[in-house]
Amino acid sequence: MIFFRISIFIYPLAILKKLPVFSSYGDVFYDIFICFLFLRCISLLLHQIKFTDYAFLFLVMCVIGFAITSPNGESSSIDSVISRFILEIFPLYFLGVIININQPCGKHTLWYYIEWFSKLAVVLFVVYLAYYMATSRTLDQDNMSASYNILPFVILCIYFAFTKKSTSNSLFALIGVFSLIAMGTRGSIVCMAAFVIMYVLFMIKKTTPILILSILLIIMIVMLLYAIDYDAILNSAAKFLEQLGLSTRIIDFMQSSTFISDSNGRDYISETLIKQIKLKPFIGYGLLGGRTFTDSYAHNLAIELWVEYGVIFGSMLLILLGILIIRAFTAAKDQLNLQAFILMLTCVGVIKLFMSGTYISEPYLFLLVGVCVKTLRDKRRRKYENFMAM
Repeated sequence: MIFFRISIFIYPLAILKKLPVFSSYGDVFYDIFICFLFLRCISLLLHQIKFTDYAFLFLVMCVIGFAITSPNGESSSIDSVISRFILEIFPLYFLGVIININQPCGKHTLWYYIEWFSKLAVVLFVVYLAYYMATSRTLDQDNMSASYNILPFVILCIYFAFTKKSTSNSLFALIGVFSLIAMGTRGSIVCMAAFVIMYVLFMIKKTTPILILSILLIIMIVMLLYAIDYDAILNSAAKFLEQLGLSTRIIDFMQSSTFISDSNGRDYISETLIKQIKLKPFIGYGLLGGRTFTDSYAHNLAIELWVEYGVIFGSMLLILLGILIIRAFTAAKDQLNLQAFILMLTCVGVIKLFMSGTYISEPYLFLLVGVCVKTLRDKRRRKYENFMAM
């Protein structure tokens, strides 16, 4: 259930904060609820957690402890995120280690509930948008947080539309995609597109005529847009979105030719941090060390790791993460749902970090690492069982 906190629990939590008695304690009640769920899972955790998991936990705590006690560290930045990291972010690694999407949960498997929770998240998101616009407010600014919150569930709805062809699944996917685009965040759209591309390249074993026709249709539509009055179409689309009270930010970027080039000031952050990396390329500045030189995160996973742990060790971490994901994806070759789950987590937990956010506040990154570790352990266990059965 922790997995669904971002888009499922955020709405009841927001309602809870509006109540007179709970207005000042909504976050406290949520943290207590998370601790309750964690305590209920202790027996399962103790049964499946290995020595390497404890070693990983010890290493992470050492890094945090060193960053807090280091006189050169940005301890105020550490203090502002450490409680959330310990309570909500890092525990998702252990959730990933024990989770089994094919495990029976009552009458159905966990994957069945993931499917319906994803659809519920999209519905709640649309209800929230409707309520937001009903109060005469418009989504005229970048709604990055909301867009990334709904992103994993939209991606899963797209996967269900691909694999379980039905009118309802296609409708959920279309509504999710439209809502995501309407939020006006380029990064979430890139992540969604990355999932579709990787799904087509790595998961479709046989190219179907429908897929070929769909690709040709998209190419023809793009060519048609450029052949006719492109600006007029964009202006009409912008007016339609404005009437609905939705964001026109994506269209504004397209009309100003800054859809790719505009960086919202992140080029300055990258340039500043790269200069600091050159001064200490081997050892880095420690956890959140980049905040010493800028008022924001790097918004680039590679630069963030280089400035914190040095170019060599930071690059090693990136390479190890890539190897882990590829090996886990390959190990799950006979489990399409698990492969889709890994791809989704890769998009929202890794690809996103090259455009926005920081790894220390990204729960899906740690969930992804845990799921990949679990997948490789299961493969090794099956090999051992097959060997013993010979």
